[in-house]
Amino acid sequence: MLKRIVILLLAMMLGIGSMTSCIKLDDRSEDYGERETVETLAPSPERVPELPDPLNNAKALAEKTLAGLTFDEDFKDLSLNVIIVEDTEIKLGAEIETSYAKGLRMQSEIVSQKLGCTVFIRRMPYSTFLSDAQAYHDSGLFLADVICIPQKALGYMKNRGLLMELNSVYGDTFTEEYFDADAKLQGSGMNRLYGIAGDATVNPAAYTCLYLNKAMADDAGITEDIYGLVESGNWTFDAMLEYKAKISEKYPDAFLFSSKDSGDVIEAVFGASGMKYMSTSPDGLPAVANNGDRLANLIAKLKTVLADPTVGYCAEDAYDVFGQNRSLFYIDTLQAAPSIKGDYTVLPMPKADSEQTEYYTPTSEEAYVYAVLSSNNRPEYADTLIKALNASAPVLSEGWSRDLLDYAFSNEQSYINVKSICENASYDFAYMYGDVYMSVADSTYNALKNAVLTNAGYDYYAGLQTWKLNGDMNALFS
Repeated sequence: MLKRIVILLLAMMLGIGSMTSCIKLDDRSEDYGERETVETLAPSPERVPELPDPLNNAKALAEKTLAGLTFDEDFKDLSLNVIIVEDTEIKLGAEIETSYAKGLRMQSEIVSQKLGCTVFIRRMPYSTFLSDAQAYHDSGLFLADVICIPQKALGYMKNRGLLMELNSVYGDTFTEEYFDADAKLQGSGMNRLYGIAGDATVNPAAYTCLYLNKAMADDAGITEDIYGLVESGNWTFDAMLEYKAKISEKYPDAFLFSSKDSGDVIEAVFGASGMKYMSTSPDGLPAVANNGDRLANLIAKLKTVLADPTVGYCAEDAYDVFGQNRSLFYIDTLQAAPSIKGDYTVLPMPKADSEQTEYYTPTSEEAYVYAVLSSNNRPEYADTLIKALNASAPVLSEGWSRDLLDYAFSNEQSYINVKSICENASYDFAYMYGDVYMSVADSTYNALKNAVLTNAGYDYYAGLQTWKLNGDMNALFS
């Protein structure tokens, strides 16, 4: 009898504990709209099936990078929380657990092991996160140690007081070797930084690439030639333009490339050049970047190419033109990969010129960055956690690459190329300061677009180089 009573009491305690662990702001759904399910990823070795070798290789690389991470904080017995805000997704149509999901779980485990604590990673829809972040902020409650959000959200959240200003608190974060040059520049003394680009690689949907119509290339006998140029580092804009003549015999009426908008072509080619819209004036304010002769030459090339109606096709049905074997290349983000039918290969965007040593991947406003909520009552842990997440990013990049190979790509060459595409993402650091700084980058982009599409030319763009924010705008940053 006593044994039955004890068992009954234990069952009741477990039931109450389960109910308690599930309590969250979802109970206030009538105030904040219908709630959406979120997925929590925490270390759980028994749930992780045998992983493909490439993921294990990525894990070894991540662990090697993590091994060099040092920190002064004591993380013992802590539970750290990371929220990944998923807005733009690559729809894979997968019915089983994806390699990306396994990579997230693996990241949770190796970061937990490194820090000596438990790191929980939650995936949450954008709308759900925004309402929760506001509700927790207004209630003075803790929501997460670090968030990973689309960079377009930084301005919106900053203007509502939801984000912590970072560069005065986490200055050393920006000097680590595994952060890119942009991230180092972000921490060089300019004011009011709210996001860190790093190597998040949470979802490459926002990464721009070049799709090769492999059926057309095979028919023209140029596929291996193009692959060789990419592999050798000689894939340049000029090299790409030469293929218009090389397909003319088999496809006399075909375009070299197609894109939904001429502005997308300009932005993609410029972003792939490694040049930036923004720079920093001597007094620390944002200013138009002086890209000099490289940009003047690129503007001249783009002006010629986009003025020739036989080279490029820019309209909303560009995707159909590519699918109908009427264009050799198609410019879009990786988000389009699963919906493209037929045999194609993903390529990096070409280098702007032979001076360029690396391929760069342009990113849209959907690209992910790290940030910290202003409601975080223990921000001293966020710095090291961001570094650890960044150092372990290879498992996420590999996870996405495997998923695209399994559910979207028609050949392994795309898988090989997309790994370098993910590793060389180029961010426009104007986003990191919130929406006000975007006025500089937007003005510069419009100037670039006008320089290409009108008779203005490079002189029009160069005339903006002395432009700076006026006094009224200055007050916003003081």
